[in-house]
Amino acid sequence: RKLESCDPDAAARIHPNDIRRAVRVIEYAQGTGEALSEAQVQWEDACRSDMHFIGLIWPTEDINRRINARVGSMMERGLLAEVRDLHERQSLGAQAATAVGYAQLVEHLEGRCTLEEATEQIKIRTRRFAKQQRTWLRRFRSIQSSTWLEPAQESPEDVINKAFTAASE
Repeated sequence: RKLESCDPDAAARIHPNDIRRAVRVIEYAQGTGEALSEAQVQWEDACRSDMHFIGLIWPTEDINRRINARVGSMMERGLLAEVRDLHERQSLGAQAATAVGYAQLVEHLEGRCTLEEATEQIKIRTRRFAKQQRTWLRRFRSIQSSTWLEPAQESPEDVINKAFTAASE
């Protein structure tokens, strides 16, 4: 009811069980005095003639391989020690404790899974998040003032040159 009273548009699109988003909208309204749905118009002008979107299309296999390597690198560079320190000091806020990587390592530190299982879950959840991002970004491909490049098929120099050319047109 509180969400409905401060931002009816947001209340219509936010599921009643989505407490995090509902609280965010209410906090915004209380802090600014305006409805968040009124402030969220940044994409309405996305097709302005003075804007040009440039996107990169990577093969899923390449993205997944890079994610797996990145998680491995983060573990080697001390992610577990960082999470252990924060967890022991009880310095992880509620939202941070649910972040990909942190949540899985907390599960390991609390004995609910092995380090290998936690690391694999970090990779899986990160790949899932990357897929959600690709799905969301796909909507911008239909914008006329956008250029989509495939860097896996071209040299970095060619990709940069094409991006600058597209942006200056």
